Amino acid sequence: MKTENKQNKNKHFNFRVNEKEYNAIKTKIEKSKLNTSEYLLRTAMYKDIIVIDGLEEIIKQLRKIGNNINQLTKLSNQGRITNVNLEDVKEEMKNIWQLLNLLIQSQN
Repeated sequence: MKTENKQNKNKHFNFRVNEKEYNAIKTKIEKSKLNTSEYLLRTAMYKDIIVIDGLEEIIKQLRKIGNNINQLTKLSNQGRITNVNLEDVKEEMKNIWQLLNLLIQSQN
């Protein structure tokens, strides 16, 4: 991954981070054995960020399923229910994963 010569680098990026973010980034830079500019440039230039339109609805449905499973778990631990058939949940989760995979593939 070759970058431009230093003499050609005449533009700056500045951004703000909180203390925790700063320390996390600094630690990653130190582990990489690169200087700050090179590390951030490589991270920004050579890492893909995938944006999936429509993901909000999927997340909403996953949260609902998660809440239902948590409620069933509580009822089971309390002994209020003893037998739960989660085949429908399993099938719905499979459908969600297939949909997510299709969304990811369509973005590439």
